[in-house]
Amino acid sequence: MQGTFNLVITSNARHACAAPGRCRAWRRRLNIVRYEAPPPAQKINDFGAFLLRSDAAGFSELALLGAQMSSVKSPMKAGTSE
Repeated sequence: MQGTFNLVITSNARHACAAPGRCRAWRRRLNIVRYEAPPPAQKINDFGAFLLRSDAAGFSELALLGAQMSSVKSPMKAGTSE
């Protein structure tokens, strides 16, 4: 499969590179955005459900676009592992 794939990963911990030779490779591929602001004054319980209620149409559009993009035929032949 070929293409450009964007991925967002969130974490409560800083990335720690355990493999000495691979740290530079990780740094080239990751765009780390540090969030160091204090927590919000009012916590929103079940934030995922809140997002769906407030912008379900946007999430649906994004999901459909992703499905459409992933349905493009792969150049790999059936039965190969390349």
